[in-house]
Amino acid sequence: SQKESYHRIFIHLILLLVTLIWSFNNIIFKTVFASMSAPMFNLLRLGIAFPFMIYLAFFSHHHVQYHKKDLFFLTLLGLGGFGVFQIFFPIGIDL
Repeated sequence: SQKESYHRIFIHLILLLVTLIWSFNNIIFKTVFASMSAPMFNLLRLGIAFPFMIYLAFFSHHHVQYHKKDLFFLTLLGLGGFGVFQIFFPIGIDL
């Protein structure tokens, strides 16, 4: 149907946009690091993203349900996987 066709085009445009944004990520990091340290930039970046993540995780109508017993493992996964990446990736780019 025509609605499916528009939806498929929309999805492909979103994927293209994500690819373009990610492709400029390293360039933006290198440019910003000329005037700001890697930890300070990461603090700014995560400080801006934090309120949106809290909203999406807890207040959005489409948030994923989880059990309280899973909270420890979700926290561990977040700190170990995403957290370590967020600390070391900007430092590696700054070298």
